[in-house]
Amino acid sequence: MLLFIFVVFLTGDKFYELISIFIGFFVTSWTEDISTQIGGYWSKEFMDEDQYQSGISLSKFLNMLSILVSYVMAGLFIAIGIDLAFPLLILGYAVSTIIRSFIKPKSEEAQEEQPHSFKGGISYVWKNKILRYLMIRNLLTSLAFGGFLVVIEVLVKFRYAGSPFVLTVLLVGGMIGGVVGSKLGSNVKGNPRRVIGVLTAAYIPIVIFIPFSPSYIFIIPDLFLLMFTSQIDGVVFSTLFFKATPKDYMLQVRGVHNTFSLFPAVVSSVILGAIIQFISLDWAFYATAILVVGQILVIWKAKEIGDVNMEEQN
Repeated sequence: MLLFIFVVFLTGDKFYELISIFIGFFVTSWTEDISTQIGGYWSKEFMDEDQYQSGISLSKFLNMLSILVSYVMAGLFIAIGIDLAFPLLILGYAVSTIIRSFIKPKSEEAQEEQPHSFKGGISYVWKNKILRYLMIRNLLTSLAFGGFLVVIEVLVKFRYAGSPFVLTVLLVGGMIGGVVGSKLGSNVKGNPRRVIGVLTAAYIPIVIFIPFSPSYIFIIPDLFLLMFTSQIDGVVFSTLFFKATPKDYMLQVRGVHNTFSLFPAVVSSVILGAIIQFISLDWAFYATAILVVGQILVIWKAKEIGDVNMEEQN
């Protein structure tokens, strides 16, 4: 797909470039969603329960580190042109394909003759209180932050008259926070409900501060804190998810969670864009903070989450 887009770009036709990018986003998003679900199944297969927290923390750390590198590379590509970008991206996918081909299950157990359906996954999630609360909370998170990057881009361009380089600096600052947060996520102990509640509450002042910032420089530590807390939150969230989901339901349950996360993210972009257009840019941040309050209410009600032990057994 990337090779196809690259060839189209070499033609220099803007219309076909847009069409190829649209097709590329659709295909790569679809395949990435499937591979993410399979990745969750692999993680469940290869880790014991007492390894979930540290394993997820390590996985998220490496993922955030790679995203940080990719943002730095994106800034360089913006500066020097995209001619080198596509060959490097294609090479990256080729290498990852080779690596994935070596992944094998621990045991050669026979696969189920009648695997669970997507509908069965929905039913299982709804009956399992922990997974139900996690899904509702995930839905609200996507609704609140799905279009947040768009709001940041608008803020940089129209309020600070910033360049793509400025946006790259902000994103890199945020990703550094994500790298640190994901690494420290393995050290979280205690009641996971309280941990998630405190971290979620921290989003509110962080988000509300951004429109009051006199310069984009002050947003860098703010985005650092936002990604720092969200990645610790993510480690705890994923650990709860893995502990509550049996392996034979992992593909379906993860598919349900992904489906009910992607749609609100799209809606979020539309809603926040409309707020910027018809009300004000500042209110886009306030709306995000209001939706975070909804997440806190869900966490407050989800008492079953507090019964899960986050501490690893040594």
